[in-house]
Amino acid sequence: VQLLRGHIFKENNMLFPMAEQVLTPEEQERLAESFEKLEVEKMGAGTHERLHAMMKDLLGEVMARP
Repeated sequence: VQLLRGHIFKENNMLFPMAEQVLTPEEQERLAESFEKLEVEKMGAGTHERLHAMMKDLLGEVMARP
């Protein structure tokens, strides 16, 4: 868990800001569209949203525990 949290922190606070400085808005848009297309092709339409809903439900269950 600690390793994953560190990885996500570095992505959010280092990698993504650097990419935003280097990529043009048009390149960022094309990249986002490519990720979306790949996600649908590999995981199926709506999977991302379904997994986020599942994560929210699980978090609610964990937080409700005494």
